[in-house]
Amino acid sequence: MVDTKPIPLPHVKGVEGNFYKINPHFVVTDKEGQRSDFGIHLDGNVPGSMGCIVMSQHRFKNFELEIKKLRENTINQIPLFCQYS
Repeated sequence: MVDTKPIPLPHVKGVEGNFYKINPHFVVTDKEGQRSDFGIHLDGNVPGSMGCIVMSQHRFKNFELEIKKLRENTINQIPLFCQYS
């Protein structure tokens, strides 16, 4: 699930703007390690996204417009379906 309420992270290198949390916010790996801080954010040109979904400026702007519409309609989370091509 993706939270529709942004977390403002304008001073975090690589995010430099709003961050939309993906839940569960952490997962346990097959070797009992933990990965966390999954989210969707602008691609701030920092190598390695740590599992986040990063978008170009144009795509992220469109994403935020759609998320804002959902939030205005009191939708707090949306399902996440990932497809890699």
